[in-house]
Amino acid sequence: MARTKSTQVWRSALFNRRKIIVFLLCLAVSALLWLLLAFNGFYSTRFAVPVKYINMPIDHVLMESLPKKAEIEVSGSGFHLLTYRLRPQLAEIIIDGRNIGTMPAGEKNGSFLTTLHAIDYFNRLHGDIKALNIFPDTIFFNFFNRGYNKVPVEVSSFFEFVDQHGLVDSMQIKPDSVTITGPIELTGKITKVETDPLILTNLNKSGSYNLKIKPPNPEISFEPAEVAVHLEIDRFTEANVEVPVFIEHLIQRDSLNVLPQTVQVVFQVALRNFKKIKSEDFQIVADVNDLKLQKGGRLILKVKKAPNYAKQIRLKPESVETIIRKR
Repeated sequence: MARTKSTQVWRSALFNRRKIIVFLLCLAVSALLWLLLAFNGFYSTRFAVPVKYINMPIDHVLMESLPKKAEIEVSGSGFHLLTYRLRPQLAEIIIDGRNIGTMPAGEKNGSFLTTLHAIDYFNRLHGDIKALNIFPDTIFFNFFNRGYNKVPVEVSSFFEFVDQHGLVDSMQIKPDSVTITGPIELTGKITKVETDPLILTNLNKSGSYNLKIKPPNPEISFEPAEVAVHLEIDRFTEANVEVPVFIEHLIQRDSLNVLPQTVQVVFQVALRNFKKIKSEDFQIVADVNDLKLQKGGRLILKVKKAPNYAKQIRLKPESVETIIRKR
């Protein structure tokens, strides 16, 4: 008896479950039919889409960014509208720079660009939906004449060398200048560009480094964005040569002599350049015109010519005595 009652309860539950399943299936079919009918209907809506600008003047500079998005009002079937709303990039608006207009003199914004022409262009590209309107219908902005200037690159640096090491030659910068572009009012005032600082310690060998250029102004663009800096480093040693003293601005050669007539030039030289040393590469002078400024009849010696390989030049002695002979 108990088993019969249990069987009846089980059958009743199974029957109710089947009714629920049938109900849910009917509900799903109804919803699907409703969606199909809804998607097949025609609607209008408004949503934001990306903007692409073409044929913009290349000899002018924009002083502010143009809008990257615009809102369009479109009509079409529910299915197509849903597709474009989920993927707005498919509905990209193209605005032609050839339609730029100029405001009257004295107006805050000097130029304007109408966007209404983009509707016709959009409708020619898209046959499944139709653009009705675009917002904003006009974009206001300022244009400035584009200027160009080639300026040198300046590297702010600090080097610390291992003992008896140093730069063989000056720092090499490639390229040593860059081309800047921007409003002509700004490019004409910029005389140089600077890089990030180059700080190096314990240097004892040659090396190359890439440095980014600091933007001289947010409205200025430049090319390239970085430069290569090469340092040629070697071990240095002390060298010296004996060089005759040349007297400048001497009218009568036999009226004045100097003692000593030769001096020792002491300098630092890279080991790789040691064999290049020649005394004729140096010229040491004493200027007769300086006699009026000097006391005690001595002339300070000056290095008029020296080779690039000679660093930290010193003279021994640093001045010479003058002997004036009366005629």
